Amino acid sequence: MESNEYGYIKDGKVFLKGFLEFPDREIGEVKEDEASSLKYFEDRFEIAQNKVDELAKAIEEATNKGSYLMKLVHLRKYLAEFDAIGDFVPLFESLGRYEVQIQEIILKNRVKNLEIKRALLAEAELIVAMDDMREASEKFKDLNLRWLKTGAVGEESREEVEGVFEKMRSEFYEKKSNLYAERQQLVEASIKEYEKLVEEAEGLGTTEDIEAAAEKLKTLQKQWKELGSIPAKVRTALWSRFRKANDDVFNKLKSLRKENRSKKAGVLRAELVEKAEAFMANEDATPEAIKRLVGDWKRLPKGGASKELADRFFYATDWVNERLFVEKLATAKFKGFKDKDETEQNKIRLRIVRDLLQRDMRELEVFKENMEKFHANSGAFNSIVSGKEEIKTRKVQVKKKLMEHFQQKSKS
Repeated sequence: MESNEYGYIKDGKVFLKGFLEFPDREIGEVKEDEASSLKYFEDRFEIAQNKVDELAKAIEEATNKGSYLMKLVHLRKYLAEFDAIGDFVPLFESLGRYEVQIQEIILKNRVKNLEIKRALLAEAELIVAMDDMREASEKFKDLNLRWLKTGAVGEESREEVEGVFEKMRSEFYEKKSNLYAERQQLVEASIKEYEKLVEEAEGLGTTEDIEAAAEKLKTLQKQWKELGSIPAKVRTALWSRFRKANDDVFNKLKSLRKENRSKKAGVLRAELVEKAEAFMANEDATPEAIKRLVGDWKRLPKGGASKELADRFFYATDWVNERLFVEKLATAKFKGFKDKDETEQNKIRLRIVRDLLQRDMRELEVFKENMEKFHANSGAFNSIVSGKEEIKTRKVQVKKKLMEHFQQKSKS
């Protein structure tokens, strides 16, 4: 009969020797031979050891060690029924030590929880006495969550704190219910005020003096914001009418002002075109100056700009930008560019412009070929394509004019 310090074989059965309060227990049968059967259950003991080690490590590293008490209890039950051969006594002793430690922590936590809940009771008393029910409701809701998150207290104090808190909760919601009836009366009065503002706003839609009507509506908007709360469904319906009345007046005002701005914008755009074309003859023009000029153009209302003005403006700004870009490339790519005489500089500039022009012409040609493959019926799509083609065409035209510019400078 095979045996060792912790187990033995008898009548073809494998037994674990009794330990602590546990008697000898059959844990399996001999499969092949006695030695290998014992070895199988001895090897299984490592599983039990690992489970205890893992739980011990988790408890050591945990902030809330109390949450591991039931895991410890379950593991002890698991070990008592686990089929393996080995020294289980140290494992149970280790679990016992951790249980004592956890129970002490739980006891301390319950004392701490009692202090917290007593403080929450004092806070609840202040909230119940508040007059602002909306604020009080938010505070009581938050306090209730904190109460629920706070752990249990000792059995001897449970009835004391839980009973008092339940009584305060009942008092609070009874007070809230009483205030609701009073609030309903205020709500009905507020609805009448909203209706009055809506009717007044709708009446302004027929006023001939649009500027005066818009100013009056601004006053009504401020009054609207100051009115009390009413049910969302009612407020939404009234707001739809109030907003429509506002939109009608402000859309008329917008159209009027747009017409006036459009007239002014036409004059301003003509001035910007003159400035842009003046930059073409200004060798000291900077990218920042052109950028500001384009920004001024884009900030103007869209109306008031003829295509002729727009073409002249963007042709001029593109021309200056391209000239500055050529100058930048020449300085960067050709060492000592600034020290060369004007003739040499212009040769370099012409070479750069020629290369850029060839690239742009290829891009334009490819773009046109690609667009011929599409037959879009969308007006928006065709507009976008036309705009891109116009930009690419202008880039080619600008570079051709730049070449002429530098060629003339070389001749002169």
